[in-house]
Amino acid sequence: MCKDKAINYLSSIGFNAIQLPMEGINPLLLMRMRDSDYLEALGSILDLIEPFTPRLTPDIKTDCQVKDPHLEGLVTDSFGFEFGTEIINGILQQFGIKNDILKDFGFSYETVRKVKFSFDNILCDATTVGQLARYLRTGQTVDAPEFGEELKINSQKIQEEDKFLPPIQRGLRHPHLLFSVVVKTLKSNSFSVSAYDDKEVKVNLDIPISKGVLAGVNYEASRKSENVVTFKGNKHLIFGVQIAPLWIEEKGGMLIFKYGSPHNADGFTGELFDAPENAGIHPLFPEDTQVKKDGKEVKLVNLNQGNPIKQVIIPGQK
Repeated sequence: MCKDKAINYLSSIGFNAIQLPMEGINPLLLMRMRDSDYLEALGSILDLIEPFTPRLTPDIKTDCQVKDPHLEGLVTDSFGFEFGTEIINGILQQFGIKNDILKDFGFSYETVRKVKFSFDNILCDATTVGQLARYLRTGQTVDAPEFGEELKINSQKIQEEDKFLPPIQRGLRHPHLLFSVVVKTLKSNSFSVSAYDDKEVKVNLDIPISKGVLAGVNYEASRKSENVVTFKGNKHLIFGVQIAPLWIEEKGGMLIFKYGSPHNADGFTGELFDAPENAGIHPLFPEDTQVKKDGKEVKLVNLNQGNPIKQVIIPGQK
């Protein structure tokens, strides 16, 4: 998947693709890097860190219109029939459509060997790295009253109390662990599937224009062209995430949140680059106040040779 043009474009604008679009990935979700391909969701960082005052809680913009013309309707490369239909069925199940509706539209291995995807009606939920940094600088852990210019925790106290902490906080408090906090998500309630044979020739699908209710869930299916079917559900699924990398450094017996990643970590780091007009980047939200006074802004860089995060593990989901 790392060579897919759609995934590569998402990566170029700072997003990681979610292999199976899903709910439950929201801004300020704290995740821990399990290995180079998996992030484990721990919960909202608001559940672990309290702001010094309520006004320091990061603001989240929801259902924002995406301002990137290259993203709307961006089509993926071809996927094999088995893998492609697995993703389609996974999305439809989250829409509440549990019937094997693809067979009704002519999706069978005898006729369809490859599929492509695209997302429409894309929206974004977002906070900013600046607000997140301010929140961490002035915050305190939910079970410790100490706070200062940076979040600092006495390591001796950690050793004494660690066995009494729930696993989510126990894991947070050990140094040199790489974490990520979601700052932006891309989501859609409408996706299109294109069908092809093994020679990349379009397969004509018998797709009736339908609109109805299955198991109490509204859905729509329509035909864009002879080989394309579009599904629209009543919920938005996240297919791309932008994350802010964090790690915890021990200094003088204290643990401090740091932005970026340790130099020896296999993960993400922060990098400064020139203003957007010379960067070759199409900002999704030019009105966001992420540009620093010196004309620099933060770009997330994947150090894993361009490979996207393939899956985000959400509690309760396989």
